[in-house]
Amino acid sequence: MNPKEHWIDNTLDALDGMERAPIPEEIKTRILQNLKEESADKPTKPMFIWSIAAAIMLLIALNFATGWMIKTGTGNETAESQTAASLEYLTPINY
Repeated sequence: MNPKEHWIDNTLDALDGMERAPIPEEIKTRILQNLKEESADKPTKPMFIWSIAAAIMLLIALNFATGWMIKTGTGNETAESQTAASLEYLTPINY
């Protein structure tokens, strides 16, 4: 057994006698009450729904615009040059 495994075993063995800390009943009942209140059905605000819908529409529009630019070739770089530039980041650095 190497020293690291020995250290791990000693650490785990030290945890054998541990017990949970006791929770006062007052705090426990408050926490449970808060969880029950939060789980109640709350109506979703219309502003939140509209902001999610706007974000989705923006993503769809950007997707179509990007596809159109690639299809018509209005971008400044070709696909090959973009691939070559992205592969440069993957090459290892040799010092």
